[in-house]
Amino acid sequence: MTILFAALEKSLLVLESSSNGDDDSKWKVNEDLKGLHPTAIAIDPQKNSNRVYCGTWNNGLWKTDNSGQTWEKTSLMIYMPISQLFQLVQLKKEKKDLTNCLLELNLV
Repeated sequence: MTILFAALEKSLLVLESSSNGDDDSKWKVNEDLKGLHPTAIAIDPQKNSNRVYCGTWNNGLWKTDNSGQTWEKTSLMIYMPISQLFQLVQLKKEKKDLTNCLLELNLV
C-alpha cells in the first residue's frame, strides 16, 4: 500500500492505493483539512511512519497518527521570519527532536 499527501490551496488530499503488487492499483482519495490552507507536510519515518504533520497558513500545525485517516490540531502556532525557519530546519537535521529545536530558538 502506498499513501501520498498533496497540499492544495485550500485542502489536503490523502491518496491511498489498494495495490497488492499487480498493475491494477485502485486509489482512494480523501480531501481533509478543508479551508485550512495547508502549506507544508512532514512525515516522521524514524519513530512512527503513520505520523504526519501538516502546517497551515494561519491555522496552526495539524497532526495525524494514522496516515491521514483523522487529524487533530496541535497547540503549536509558529509565526517566524523565513531566516528563523531555515535555522529551525537546520537544527532539526542536527538534533532530530523538534521540541528541543523549538526551545533553542525560544519558540515555545
